Amino acid sequence: MNSKRTLFRKLFVRSNVARWFCEQKQAFTLKEFELPNVVEPQPIATNLQFNFNRLWLLSKSETISILESVGESLALKPSDVEESIRQRNEKLKISANNNNDYFNRIGVHPAGNPDVQLLIFDLIIQNCLSMATIQESKNENLKEAIKEKFEQNPNLKIGFAWNERSLPLGALPYPEWESVAKLTPDGSSWVISGSKNRILNQDYDYYIVFCRTTDYPDLERPVYMIDNRDEPNPGVVAVLLRRDQIAKVTDEGVENSVGYKTITFEGVSLPREHYEIFPAEEFGVKAQNAKGFGHVATASFILGQMKSLLNFTYNYLINERKPLLDCEIVQTLLCDMTRKIYALESVVYMVAAMYDCFDRDYGAHLYLEAATCKILAVEYGRDIYQKAQTVFGSKFLTASPFIDFINILDSFLDGSLHNRILVGLQGMKLLGTYTNDHVHKLNLGPFYPMYMIKHAFKKSYYQKRSKLPFSEWDIKGYLHPSLQHEADQLELCLQVLKHSAEFSLLRYTKNISRHQCDINRLTQMAIDIFTLTCVLSRASRAYCDGIRNGDIDVFTAKYISEETTLRNQALLLDLERSEIDKLEKMDEHIHHRNIKFNGYYAFPPLDKTFY
Repeated sequence: MNSKRTLFRKLFVRSNVARWFCEQKQAFTLKEFELPNVVEPQPIATNLQFNFNRLWLLSKSETISILESVGESLALKPSDVEESIRQRNEKLKISANNNNDYFNRIGVHPAGNPDVQLLIFDLIIQNCLSMATIQESKNENLKEAIKEKFEQNPNLKIGFAWNERSLPLGALPYPEWESVAKLTPDGSSWVISGSKNRILNQDYDYYIVFCRTTDYPDLERPVYMIDNRDEPNPGVVAVLLRRDQIAKVTDEGVENSVGYKTITFEGVSLPREHYEIFPAEEFGVKAQNAKGFGHVATASFILGQMKSLLNFTYNYLINERKPLLDCEIVQTLLCDMTRKIYALESVVYMVAAMYDCFDRDYGAHLYLEAATCKILAVEYGRDIYQKAQTVFGSKFLTASPFIDFINILDSFLDGSLHNRILVGLQGMKLLGTYTNDHVHKLNLGPFYPMYMIKHAFKKSYYQKRSKLPFSEWDIKGYLHPSLQHEADQLELCLQVLKHSAEFSLLRYTKNISRHQCDINRLTQMAIDIFTLTCVLSRASRAYCDGIRNGDIDVFTAKYISEETTLRNQALLLDLERSEIDKLEKMDEHIHHRNIKFNGYYAFPPLDKTFY
């Protein structure tokens, strides 16, 4: 009975969401849909034309909003395909020396013009990585010097040197970096040596270089001395490097129509007063937060393209395929596209607000939320384009190049698969170190039994008085009364994640990092919970503020809540019934054979379950 009620509720919410959006589109459509006969050539706007190189002066939320608008304006609509086909047929008449005219005539869009792709990466690097990182620095001398140079030369370009890619195994984590920073004996300068790759092949005036270090000059008594360790944990320091201080520049070639290069520096001495951006920090939280904002910017650009595609899909159905609006299959596709865009938009602006509001000096791990944002954008983007292709049919010939473009954005900084494993491993590390009772009881000592008795008594007393399940987080107190059921579902998902994580820790102990299939399931739970938190916060705020059409926000939140709860319970069952080591040993054998004999590299089957 409960399953039938849940299914009826999902279908009811789904049909209401699709019907409401169609009514809104019919009300606000002022002209009939027309296929363009001619696509006018559009010049590629430079960053200086609209002061796009100064977005770092705005808040993080404002910057994300502008990048979303840029992505929406550059989206190639399926109606452009007919004209593109005509001009492709005329391409044979164009001389070999005039091929650029072909791209200009089909319009400027990221899927067909590599120059636009390069401009997008420049926009993100300049505003969200380079200048935004300098703005977060506490070194006032450095900030004033860069501002003066920027005023003198508006074309000033600063590169972002983070990656150390070791082929064929991909990017290395910072504890394994070869670029090392050593502190001079007087503690006034850093001496850096090493190399960085995967940098855009452009003429940068400066480079922000992140190096591995074990010297912490700002700590009076390092943590490793308190813990009686011989060596400290590796950390990250960020410094500014001039172009003339680079010993060697190597061209890496072109990958996915984007050129990259490698820079090498040997024994460069940089005074801390003038070149240190972030001081040496164990675990490199500030540095990873700075890189994480690039993930949010990339997700906002994908979000803009998804919105443009959804808008065009509704216009197409209303004006050319109106009978399909009564088809339940089409309603399901439209509802899935809508709720994913709604969820992604909620997550993107929630993370941007966290960057604006949270004080990152106290170690807020915002890079995990940023990685979650990038994961959702890439995976939702691929799924939405596939659903749009189902609606348009043979008219949607641009699905393949646009999915290719999403893959290019996915490869920028870190890929979604890398981010999934990062979120899972960091979550297990934080749980096992700080919040898991089996580890934390060692610090409580003899008071641990009394702590557990008090917790059990409190739980029993609450259940007898209220006759309700025990609530640890009191989520109902933060949401609108119409979302009480969804608050209970969110708390249930949190309990499922907590139980699953502790079960995995007890099952695999210190070998948890080797079991990436189970880590992926835990990561999916965490991503769903974070998404549901952002969606419920937005829907509750819409009702409390009384905004127009706030009821559709609540409908969408209810649908996402039902789906998240069912998926998390299914993931828990998969986690408990999966066999130990079977899939991981198969993966290990396949990959080792591939590396040994220089074969292909199989994509890890993270979603499979063996019973």
